[in-house]
Amino acid sequence: MVPVFNRESYIEECVRSALAQSVTDLEVVICDNASTDRSFEICTRIAQEDKRVRLFRNESNIGPLNNWIRCSKEANGIYGKLLFSDDLMYVDYLATTIQFMKSEDVGAVFSAVEYGTQAGCAEVWYAWTRDAGVVASSEFVHDALFLGNVPYSPGAYLFRLADIRRFLVAFPSYKVGEQYASQGMGPDLGLCLLTASAYQYIAHVPKPLGLFRKHDGSFTESSLKQTRLWNYNRVRKAIIDQTGDKKQMRRWIAWSWLTSMAASGRAMSLSTYFKFIDIEKGDFRPRFQDLFWGGTFGMWPAFVRYCRRFRALRQVGLRNSVPMHPSRNEVQKRDEVSGIVSS
Repeated sequence: MVPVFNRESYIEECVRSALAQSVTDLEVVICDNASTDRSFEICTRIAQEDKRVRLFRNESNIGPLNNWIRCSKEANGIYGKLLFSDDLMYVDYLATTIQFMKSEDVGAVFSAVEYGTQAGCAEVWYAWTRDAGVVASSEFVHDALFLGNVPYSPGAYLFRLADIRRFLVAFPSYKVGEQYASQGMGPDLGLCLLTASAYQYIAHVPKPLGLFRKHDGSFTESSLKQTRLWNYNRVRKAIIDQTGDKKQMRRWIAWSWLTSMAASGRAMSLSTYFKFIDIEKGDFRPRFQDLFWGGTFGMWPAFVRYCRRFRALRQVGLRNSVPMHPSRNEVQKRDEVSGIVSS
């Protein structure tokens, strides 16, 4: 499923990467969101050349989230993957990931990706585990809530089509703000978390199976902006709120409050943060042990990780290439290259 808006420079390579999959029994559903450049013209030509391409166009721009939803409604089949119109799938993506989905206990599969301007010479993100396999969904959800070292973008995942339809439609009703429909930042993480919560396992492939293209207008680049990253904390709050776990909520509030201040470089009172995430204090006001846990678990490991990474990269002359979400394997590999021994 390829939602597209004004991507004339990238859309053809994107679509052809999907058509070039080693698994040939597929369809490519393209939903053009009223592009004003040549994107629709290019897609029309590709659709005429390959009957596996099904092309649709919105009369007006309905926003990213609603265009994702339309893609899912127009698609057929059992499994679905959102492929954003500036990104690439590598030829073995489906062949590698689809085998895990044969188990009804596995809710989704995500892989590591390359992040850069060109395949084969980009940074590796989201190599979450050392070996391909399944992990408990609870571990995935925990890392997504508190560590942020799993992908938020559904572009890294293979889902069941029914789950995409279910959770992309349902998520905006969780009182997280109308702005999500216009940005897409928030429902993407919500889709991943809600899907994981509905199954026993999530599968992961540490091998990069796609490219998130880096350029000024990319969704990934814009999602790194501090003002938009606030959305993800509201989403995390909405997910935890469903569980009714007060202890987890207090710990998350402590963690998110402290890490938000650390990320923004600005002080914020706890009372102001409660208003910002739209929650009443009540029983959720963090206690001392929650603040200690939030600071120790949330901030200190991140501080150590980034300091070690900055030191390693500076030694190998790559000081300016620190990504937003370094992977575990990547940090270890570069530490070994730089002569830094993990404790």
